[in-house]
Amino acid sequence: FATWSYSPSSSVVLPDGSLEPGALARLLALVEEARRRGIVVDLTFARGIPGSTDGTFAAYRDGMAAVAAALGPARNVLVDVGNEHDYAPAGCLSRDGVAQLAARVRAADGARPVTVSTGGLLPDDAANVYLGLFEVVDLSVVAPHFLRDAQWAGATGARVTTLAARLGEQGVSV
Repeated sequence: FATWSYSPSSSVVLPDGSLEPGALARLLALVEEARRRGIVVDLTFARGIPGSTDGTFAAYRDGMAAVAAALGPARNVLVDVGNEHDYAPAGCLSRDGVAQLAARVRAADGARPVTVSTGGLLPDDAANVYLGLFEVVDLSVVAPHFLRDAQWAGATGARVTTLAARLGEQGVSV
């Protein structure tokens, strides 16, 4: 739903930062149905998708804040301010960019859980990215997208444990 201008029929946020009313209505209906069923929605925003027509960072930020405000009291939504924010082909977001986006979401809804996902990393690299992010932004959770290799499915549990231990060594509770 939050894919940045990938398709006007599926994107909530348009290139100018305004919201597409039909897509927003569908998102809010999905969020309500998920709440009714006890499901948490991971609402992920993304830029740099092949075929998209990205607007400016300011429009992206403002659109994200407008969506956060539109969610109102729905407590079953976690906002990922930048899908795989550190993955170059998707268009990287800097630490400061992540901090600005998270701040705008929190300004719209101070209780909204906020994260940013990493892309294609192993646990030690993901820990380093998150430790750097924690210097400038208070994230609610970490959302690593680990390296997708032949061992990916079987190694996920061990990778999560390694990441949690590495962050715990630095005083970050996950």
